[in-house]
Amino acid sequence: MASPDYHVASLPTPNARPLALTGPVLAPDGAAFFVTGSGSADAPNGVNPGSVIALSKDLKVQDWYTPQGGMGKYENVSPVTFEHKDKQLLVAPGKDGSIALLDAASLGGSDHHTPLFETGPLAKPAAKHSWDGFATWQDKDGNTWVFASISAEVTSTDGSLKRNGPTPHGAIVAFKVDDSGPQPSLHPVWVSRDMVNPAPPRIANGVLIALAGGDATTHATLHMLNASTGEELYSSKNEIPASAQFSGVSVGDGHAFFTDRDNVLYSFGIGIEH
Repeated sequence: MASPDYHVASLPTPNARPLALTGPVLAPDGAAFFVTGSGSADAPNGVNPGSVIALSKDLKVQDWYTPQGGMGKYENVSPVTFEHKDKQLLVAPGKDGSIALLDAASLGGSDHHTPLFETGPLAKPAAKHSWDGFATWQDKDGNTWVFASISAEVTSTDGSLKRNGPTPHGAIVAFKVDDSGPQPSLHPVWVSRDMVNPAPPRIANGVLIALAGGDATTHATLHMLNASTGEELYSSKNEIPASAQFSGVSVGDGHAFFTDRDNVLYSFGIGIEH
């Protein structure tokens, strides 16, 4: 890191703060992507508010996507990028309440406003999202899935969604990448049970790990779901006494790890003989 061949770069964004708690998302070619919050345009640096920004390795703005009609009230959100059919794709917030599928090589097309695909609204316009995130997974049949944790009431009226009851606080929403049209699209499949402040999901061996972080009046709950169907395989129920809002989940060696607001580290999983 102290090598004279390595030059430290920085990108000030005084007019629209980056929203990611976990830092930018990196593509294999070294490009970085992040989402900006509300504010005003920063013309010298090329950073627009309410947008997905693409940066080069030296932190120069290369491209951006700004949804027509505005992105909504996101407090913290990170996009996710994945390779699909020789394209690097990106999933990020779209226009108010929707999710956008973007081409990493041209985020919003020539006008910076046109995604490859945009879902219908998942949440009410102008609903406050405290912390949202995304994850991707490829199943054993080669299907690509996208999962979104929504920290606002999920109000989607899409009849093809398999629902698991009302979701007034938030939920995990699952999509399958569909290649039947001229461009890839996101086909909604299932919505989890109601979750208060769900953390960005993690997937391991076909199991989706979802941490409902809770809030000042609700304790955290860890859920294990079948990633293909949304069926609940396990719930910690009342085992965690405190909330764990803004705590992410790490997965490894058959265990899920996270911390709560009382500075307690938890490890849930299946004991494995070594």
